Amino acid sequence: MNLTGILTEFKTEKNITRPVLQSILEDVLRNIIEKKYGKSDNFDIIINDKSGDVEIYKNKIVVPDCEVEDVESQISISDAKNIQDDLEIGEEVAEKINFNEFGYRSMLVAKQLLLQKIVEQEKIEMYKKYQKLIGSLITVTITKINKNDLLVIDANSNILQISKKELNPSDRYYVGNDLLVLVEKMEYIKNNPIVTLTRNTEEFVENLLHDEIPEVEDGIVVIKNIIREIGYRTIIIAESYDSRKDACGTIIGKGGCHIKNIQREIGYERIDIVEYSKNKEVQLKRCLKDFDIEDIKTIDNNIEIYVKQSDISSLLKNNYLDLLAELVEAKIEVYAI
Repeated sequence: MNLTGILTEFKTEKNITRPVLQSILEDVLRNIIEKKYGKSDNFDIIINDKSGDVEIYKNKIVVPDCEVEDVESQISISDAKNIQDDLEIGEEVAEKINFNEFGYRSMLVAKQLLLQKIVEQEKIEMYKKYQKLIGSLITVTITKINKNDLLVIDANSNILQISKKELNPSDRYYVGNDLLVLVEKMEYIKNNPIVTLTRNTEEFVENLLHDEIPEVEDGIVVIKNIIREIGYRTIIIAESYDSRKDACGTIIGKGGCHIKNIQREIGYERIDIVEYSKNKEVQLKRCLKDFDIEDIKTIDNNIEIYVKQSDISSLLKNNYLDLLAELVEAKIEVYAI
């Protein structure tokens, strides 16, 4: 029996290691052995790692002629010497089993069971892989575009889905194109591993920053907060722990080299990079540096912003105030003066 084709296919395409596949095969073979012989503990299954050849041996104890009480576990000395002529009574002999003894139907069932178990193991391996990847960026390739989602494959040919709701409004996608995505969640639903991929979360942007900017990855510049209004604006709050490094300038990069790569992934969203402050009023003033702000007052947990009438419409545009309220965790009211 040779299962090289099956083993190789699933080893390369489904990312299941050969030792795991061999273990699955042995379990399946022991299953059909037990069905035919009632037990499998005196059987050895040998799988050639290189060729994929499989051999089964039944181990029997050599007993005197005419004293065989159990043909499944004992063999007469005369029959044993036909296998190996130097055997003695009490020794063990391995008798090779011909797969034809199991019959065509049993072998067909074994193959179906093997494929079923391999598929189940593939699900387990995929689940374990993506559990470790939660919160990480991966590159996938688009294979099909549906009405509500995209079908994509990862580096191990696992087929995944990403909802169009998880994409950026400016994303352009075509079959065959690569897509950088964040692994947001991994669940088991109805015995199937379901991976949630996204491109429109704050965590996606933070991962981009870590991948793109060495100072962020090394903790020299720390991302304190990110607030996004998908398709409109991303606010990045950052703090430098090195007096020689400006947080905003480091994120932008020389000639805008870093921020251009970030911008390429999130499209036409405006990116505001703001230096961090513990003081909410100072933080808001830094975020609102492009507006003509007359005053900011804090009353209890409410913040009042006094702005020139000419800036009111811009300030209220695209839920910008909601983003700022989320940032400082306070209710914000705006007054024109």
